[in-house]
Amino acid sequence: MTDFAVASAAATDTGTVRKQNEDAFLDRPDIGLWVVADGMGGHDDGQLASNAIVQALGSMAEPADGASFIGEVRSRLAEVNEQLVATAAARDGHAVIGSTVVALMTFGRFFACLWAGDSRLYQFRHGRLTQVTRDHSQVQEMVDAGLLAPDQAEHHPLGNVITRAVGVGPVLELDKTSDPLEQDDIFLLCSDGLFKAMEDETVSRILAEASFEDVPRTLIDAALAGGSKDNVTVVVIRIGPEKTAVANFG
Repeated sequence: MTDFAVASAAATDTGTVRKQNEDAFLDRPDIGLWVVADGMGGHDDGQLASNAIVQALGSMAEPADGASFIGEVRSRLAEVNEQLVATAAARDGHAVIGSTVVALMTFGRFFACLWAGDSRLYQFRHGRLTQVTRDHSQVQEMVDAGLLAPDQAEHHPLGNVITRAVGVGPVLELDKTSDPLEQDDIFLLCSDGLFKAMEDETVSRILAEASFEDVPRTLIDAALAGGSKDNVTVVVIRIGPEKTAVANFG
């Protein structure tokens, strides 16, 4: 468990264009675990993939320490990856049953994040919004190579092409980052239906001004009003006053 008091809130919306919601989320403040997964593959396959991730992680018990926490999340995501690859192979050699994932874990005085794809984690600290994750996407690779300006990436025609996800290959590649927590930190996990329809300034304003419990719905409504053509999912976590002693991630 974390040394800080923690509150969280979450919401998801199918949106105004798609017929079904292929996003899924996990909200487990009791063990310090939050997840957003954005399924892909069409029909019911996207829902199958994202729900498999949430179900696998949702059954976790409270971890003993930060290192085992990260290891368990990695292990369970790897198992889901194997299951989805096997299911796709059994149906059709060309089928894709996959999902992005971004998972936030808090333990002691630290947080860690594991992710694959372009669902994101942001940190709002001292009035400043920072993107913690780095998209695994074709447009991000183009930005890194200097072929595309960052402000062109969100609306590029290849914006939906991701380079990593759960279920798309035999080996799941996850990136990881970890850092200390601070009181009054706010974390935002979201699917791409949010950030592709909103500027960071709008997100920051809502995080600063809206009632915390209303933030997910307020952000989703703003994204839909801004023309989002996708499912939209938002999970927010607020770090409260410190409670107890120091622990660390391995």
